Amino acid sequence: MTDRTRTYILVALATFLSTAIARAQDTLEQLEKDCFQQEHAYVALGACSRILLSTNPDSAQQIRIHERRARAQLVLFYFAEAAEDFSIVLAAEPDNVSALEGRAEAYSEDGQYSKAAKDWEHVAKLKGDDVGALIRLGDNLFASGAFPEAISAYQRANKIDAKNTAALIGLARAFDMTGERQKSDEAIAEALKIKPDHVPALMARGEIAERRGDTALAIESYKLSLKANGMQVKPRHALQRLGVETPP
Repeated sequence: MTDRTRTYILVALATFLSTAIARAQDTLEQLEKDCFQQEHAYVALGACSRILLSTNPDSAQQIRIHERRARAQLVLFYFAEAAEDFSIVLAAEPDNVSALEGRAEAYSEDGQYSKAAKDWEHVAKLKGDDVGALIRLGDNLFASGAFPEAISAYQRANKIDAKNTAALIGLARAFDMTGERQKSDEAIAEALKIKPDHVPALMARGEIAERRGDTALAIESYKLSLKANGMQVKPRHALQRLGVETPP
């Protein structure tokens, strides 16, 4: 092989390799764009997965990709898979509030209310007893059947913001489940005093009354809820269930 031929081969090989590297770099850049764009969850899920499977991103980038993939999976209702990705993030960053909130949402949507409650408790501590986190904590404790613990969470929220109707509604529901009817009635009355036409409070009063067998109060509450917002489906269905005709 002549020197000229050898030089030609080396130049050709170098050109091929540089082109291949450039194309790979272009592909990776496009995958990263697709992974982190916010418009199409399926695109993000596929791109993030390809990056994790076919490349070797550094640890910080891996965490970002797992969290982005988790959020795409939440949008697509892949709740168990989203929780797994958020758990990978939290293994590296235990106090990552965004990931804790994401995993709590995934657990809750997947029916794992006790696990969701633990994450919301952690979030509440990190945020200094954040009212929203405490209410979500109470909601998940209530859903898990831990009614006294739910009352405690709602009371913590109510102590910070006495006019928060979500906390008062939570207290009304939870007190009713523990048989503390007077406290339940006082909480729902306070919520309606703050917001007389508040649909969630009216619906809660109706559901509590229906559970107690007070059909008249249940019907009244559902009618007021429907009057406050005629587009609501739940009060319409509740009234129909109780044999009450509703306007079209």
